[in-house]
Amino acid sequence: MPDKKYYAAHKEELKKYHHEYFQKHYSEHKEEIKSKKKKYYAEHNEELNEHRRKHYATHKKQIGEYKSKQYKKERLIVLNHYGGKCAFCGDKNINHLCIDHINNDGGQHRKIVPASRLPRWLIKNNFPNGFQILCQNHNSEKQIHGIMTLAIYD
Repeated sequence: MPDKKYYAAHKEELKKYHHEYFQKHYSEHKEEIKSKKKKYYAEHNEELNEHRRKHYATHKKQIGEYKSKQYKKERLIVLNHYGGKCAFCGDKNINHLCIDHINNDGGQHRKIVPASRLPRWLIKNNFPNGFQILCQNHNSEKQIHGIMTLAIYD
């Protein structure tokens, strides 16, 4: 039986060792590991789906809370990356801000990436160009009147 005192005393050292071992092992056997996982998931698909359904039914509230926290966290990262304020009026209240498709192609983009997943998509795609932050008012105005310029507000 492992000695708990030893593990407690050498926790960081062992953590580093296990991390390095895993990185080395995974890089050396990456394709083999992937093929085994793929085969396992194919063979046990129904069992895994049933387990997921039961888990979700049992933990629906916690999963919802977790997803909500993640979305807010990711949205804040995106808002800060694209300036953290409305591109037209400078409103910084995060409750008023929206992520806007500069070229008015949001409808087409939402067919590929639902609005609820947009912050995560932007992060995973390294914050591509073509997006800006607008307040709710200016986002609505842009949607109604088309592309706006700052000259409208002078």
